[in-house]
Amino acid sequence: MTKRFFILLTMGLMMSAGVMAQGFISRYHDVELNEAQGSVKSITLRDLAGKVKRIEFTEEGQEKNLKDPVYDTNGYLQSHKRNMFGFTFVANYTWEYDRVTKISGNVMNMPAEIEYVYDAAGELTSNIVNLQGHRTEGQYSDYEYDERGNWTKRKYSLAGKEFTETRTIEYY
Repeated sequence: MTKRFFILLTMGLMMSAGVMAQGFISRYHDVELNEAQGSVKSITLRDLAGKVKRIEFTEEGQEKNLKDPVYDTNGYLQSHKRNMFGFTFVANYTWEYDRVTKISGNVMNMPAEIEYVYDAAGELTSNIVNLQGHRTEGQYSDYEYDERGNWTKRKYSLAGKEFTETRTIEYY
């Protein structure tokens, strides 16, 4: 067996093991990625630009329709492909204490990342967008919640402007 063949075989086995491990994940954390808890079936969100987006989840908590998702063995999303302004890039996720603390990637050949800051209760208080070293920080406030404790309305302040974000959550 040549060294090249051995390396290729090893890489193939490692990739197969990763795919197999993903097949045995019993609980995904995509619901938490979307700042919700519980048996969420879907989230219909009116974002800061006023666009309506519907996100659907499996009963195991995995977001449907993600493009090429990669999970760790505990069901935490590590990366997937996203589209922005007609460009496809890989979004990479950093998790701490069951919360996403950073999303990073290379958008249109520019390094970009979003850091998320939470208070002691686990509520998102701000995000810091860093695009090629240019940092902007937005603040979240005035949360309203549904009967299950998930937010349904909040304000977002950025550069002196205030926006309202709303969502409806459907449960299993």
